[in-house]
Amino acid sequence: MRPPNDLFEHVLHRIARLIVRCPWLTVGLYLALATLASVVAALWLDFETDQNALVSNDLDYNRRYLRYLEEFGDQEFIYVVIDEAERSTAIRVASTLVERLEPLRLEGVIESVACRVDVDSMARSGLVFLPRELLAQADHSLTDHAETLRRFFALDGIDSALRFSLDHLEADAAQTNPLLAQFGFRALQSTVSSLRDVLEGDSLLPGKVDWHGALSGLVGSDDFRSALAETLPGRTLDPELIGQFTSQGYFFAGDLLFVLVMPSKDYTTLEVIREPLGKVRQAVRDVRDRFSQELGRKVHMGVTGRPVLQADEMQTTNEDMTRAVVIAIFGILVLFMVFFRAVRRPILIAVALVLSIALTFGFATITVGHLNLLSLVFAIMLVSLGTEFGVHIIARYQEELAGGRDIEGAVTSSLLTAGKGNITGATTTAAAFYTTLFVNFTGLSELGFIAGSGVLVCMVTMNTFLPALLVLTDRWSLPRGKLAPLRVAPLFVGARAPIATLVISVTLLVAGFPLVRNVFFNSNLLDLQAEGLPSVEFEKLIIDKSEESTWYAAYLTRSLEEVRRIVTELEQQENADVIGRVESVFDYVPEDQAEKIALISSIGAKLGAPDFGQSPSWPPIATVDATRLRVTLEELLERLDGFLSGTILGDGEGTEELESLTDSLDLLIESFDKDPRQAEAKLNAWQNAWISWLRGSARDLFTLLDPLPVNLGVLDPFIRDRVVSPRTGSYLVYAYPAADIWEENSMERFITATRAVSAEVTGVPEQVFESTRIMKRGFLLAAIYSMIAVFVLILFDVRNLLFTTLAMIPVLIGLLMTVELMPLFGMSFNLANFFAIPIIIGGGINGGVHMIHRFREDRSAAIVARSTGTAVVLSQLSNVLGFGMMLLAHHRGVASLGGMVVLGFSGCLFVSLAVLPAVLKLVEGRRYRV
Repeated sequence: MRPPNDLFEHVLHRIARLIVRCPWLTVGLYLALATLASVVAALWLDFETDQNALVSNDLDYNRRYLRYLEEFGDQEFIYVVIDEAERSTAIRVASTLVERLEPLRLEGVIESVACRVDVDSMARSGLVFLPRELLAQADHSLTDHAETLRRFFALDGIDSALRFSLDHLEADAAQTNPLLAQFGFRALQSTVSSLRDVLEGDSLLPGKVDWHGALSGLVGSDDFRSALAETLPGRTLDPELIGQFTSQGYFFAGDLLFVLVMPSKDYTTLEVIREPLGKVRQAVRDVRDRFSQELGRKVHMGVTGRPVLQADEMQTTNEDMTRAVVIAIFGILVLFMVFFRAVRRPILIAVALVLSIALTFGFATITVGHLNLLSLVFAIMLVSLGTEFGVHIIARYQEELAGGRDIEGAVTSSLLTAGKGNITGATTTAAAFYTTLFVNFTGLSELGFIAGSGVLVCMVTMNTFLPALLVLTDRWSLPRGKLAPLRVAPLFVGARAPIATLVISVTLLVAGFPLVRNVFFNSNLLDLQAEGLPSVEFEKLIIDKSEESTWYAAYLTRSLEEVRRIVTELEQQENADVIGRVESVFDYVPEDQAEKIALISSIGAKLGAPDFGQSPSWPPIATVDATRLRVTLEELLERLDGFLSGTILGDGEGTEELESLTDSLDLLIESFDKDPRQAEAKLNAWQNAWISWLRGSARDLFTLLDPLPVNLGVLDPFIRDRVVSPRTGSYLVYAYPAADIWEENSMERFITATRAVSAEVTGVPEQVFESTRIMKRGFLLAAIYSMIAVFVLILFDVRNLLFTTLAMIPVLIGLLMTVELMPLFGMSFNLANFFAIPIIIGGGINGGVHMIHRFREDRSAAIVARSTGTAVVLSQLSNVLGFGMMLLAHHRGVASLGGMVVLGFSGCLFVSLAVLPAVLKLVEGRRYRV
């Protein structure tokens, strides 16, 4: 062994002597430190899982979002989605679920649960929400039809209803007023069909008689009838109850019904909402199973929403990473046993690694105090990157033993050679990670700091603790210590045929360069989640089956004038591709109420609306007379033959529908004649229910035609607190995306459109868009900074530009190969795997550093290939194996990170096996300064 020739080597030599002389002290100190670090981490290490904490508070967009949260509180709900075609069934399911979850609210597990808002106080003012032009159309239409409607409200039974319909089907009426004829025909169809069902024994609700639907055609245009279906804004209506002009305020969006649950959130735990989410899901399963059994078919329902997606992501990621760490340690241990042809020394590396990870946890607790959503992955990084320092120590140690040195001499020589290379490699790797501190993204910076520090901890541990273990164990079995690592020199063809190797390598790189054009960045966060995750499937279901979104843009304003401006500008650019629904206080407290109320009241006056406070003077409900009803049915059948069906319904389908109605009348008369007295009893019961329903509907209409002003005081607190801050009185305007907000192009268009209205816009899309942009830029800058830092540190270490460039070859070519191979494996960049670039730079550089150190020591490419090269192969294989375990992850983001790193380290390994030895062979005979 050559003597130390500089201060640095003198220090290493003294450390080696201390380790050799005091191995028990060294091991004892490390075990004590590791125990203390573990206790400190167990007691005080927190998990910062609030995604907002990943972003610096100095950024304007994050400050706006935090201000919005401060004024309006957390509005990130658990969305229970009920996908049920029959809305009455969906309402029953939702109501049952709310009852099932209410005890959780009392226990504090959840903060609130709701499937509807109280709209009773607003029901009387429903028409006030319609545009004035539609109300004006209805007013104009009633000028012609007021008398018809007054007669309609005075119906007292089946007989009068049939004759009322017949009056509107006369030929003269059909020619002069086709709309009335249409009304009469539809009403007659519905009544005859209902009477048949009653007489044939089928149970039928009175509301199934579609007179009210036909009636709505008399009071306005198609636009008015559509608007009438939404007498209160947005998705708070149950369209099945439109016939009664009432709403029950359920959270419908398209065919989906939502139950909104606000969970109690604990940001010191990994999943944040683990307990409430678990209990909500159990409740959903119980309710789903109950109704599926009752209905005889499966009820489709499940949970989603941003907190659910985050919780599922954290749980999946944590399970994946834990499994990957355990399998990686075991796999690397087996790999080492094969290479070293021994069991004990690979186990010593594993012990040193576990101790290093424990020390890093303690260091993270003392310095940062918590782990965030990104820094949680540092352990798997250390499993792969940290073990290679031990590989180089043991490889050189066994080489020295094989050369005849004793244990103490072999340890000292290993530390002065491989240990020195470890210091350079660890410093460059840590520097690559530390460059993230210059990126303005807190989550990434904390990951880089903890991972970089962990690499240094691993290096120090492998350079000191591991040699101490070697001294202690080999003193008991020295013969085993003389075994050398398995030689893989045949793999290093570059040192034997440098020209051919370089020509082939360059040809392959050039041939693969066109593939780089197929590499893209996928910013869709749903594509990172595990395949088949229910929360992801239900999030996509919302996108596919409704016009709603769990994400929205929000504008925080101080005045109604600003609200009006924002709403106007958003509605001006509202289209099917970018902006969908707009929501503001004006949706719940309409403007121009005085003018609308006056217009609506005038409509009521034309209809002869009764004075509220008194019961309307309805005529008594008639008693069904079988003989008289039989005569009416015969007369109706006879007169239908003379009607002008083409004038009523159109030449084509009118005749067919008229024939169908005639057939129905024939069947109705036959059913009636079987037992007139029994038919009379059935029809009397049905008539009482139907006329009561009809008059109740008219009463609802009269109520709507005598509206009251709407103000904030009558709003349900859920609605009011959504649009007006309970703390400061500020207003909030919501803009919902029309397209799939998870897609990058859709999100960018949405962000552009909402920012065009006001630069002060905030919300989850704004947070995700800006954070994604900063992370992409941060990853890119981290890659550039790390490359520069690595180059400078190697240059400082070797003091030679040629050797520095040679040391960088594996990383540079390895990265290029990675990008070229990505399209072939169907891979793209994303927010999960972008950090692979600094990892590849930091981990891939170590092989080049050790090979250059050995080349400067022995000045022989063959020796480098056959000795240090073997250790490089083993270390890179351990990296590939360690990160390769992430490919088993269910979380597609974690798997893509593992895949990227595997490609990168495989490329670095190929270069270390072929290209670098070939280049070293070419410069072997040159004169250079070492």
